[in-house]
Amino acid sequence: MEAQAKRVPNARGEGERLRQEILDTATRILEDTGREDALSLRGVAREVGISAPSVYLHFKDKTALVSTVLEAAYRTLAAAMAQAGRDAAEAGTGPWEQIRAATAAYRRFAVDKPRRYRLMFNLEYEPQRPPPPTNPSAPCSGPGPTP
Repeated sequence: MEAQAKRVPNARGEGERLRQEILDTATRILEDTGREDALSLRGVAREVGISAPSVYLHFKDKTALVSTVLEAAYRTLAAAMAQAGRDAAEAGTGPWEQIRAATAAYRRFAVDKPRRYRLMFNLEYEPQRPPPPTNPSAPCSGPGPTP
């Protein structure tokens, strides 16, 4: 059994720093394994060097933690794509070139951050939780065919 790491407690008012450490640790575990069932709140707490109940001060449960990790990744990708489109527009390009620029940003994200990309699009979800609705491609796919 691995011993819990010694951690210097945050100063009063620095709870956001601990929250980010929890998110960073959960992200790394999910990226390394690609499986949601490989993540446990106790395991995250142990790696961060805090007690398991301390995680609950920041996240309601494991589902909330995983959703937060994925939402951050989707926001990062969406922001990169939007910025690429804006940059292309400011350069005076037309709509097709702007779409190409956004698509190139998407591909660049996948190549530069392959583990994060796999985490976002290949994570093996636990059956009780559907993929997060914040996928940046959701507006493009529409509601689907109606029966």
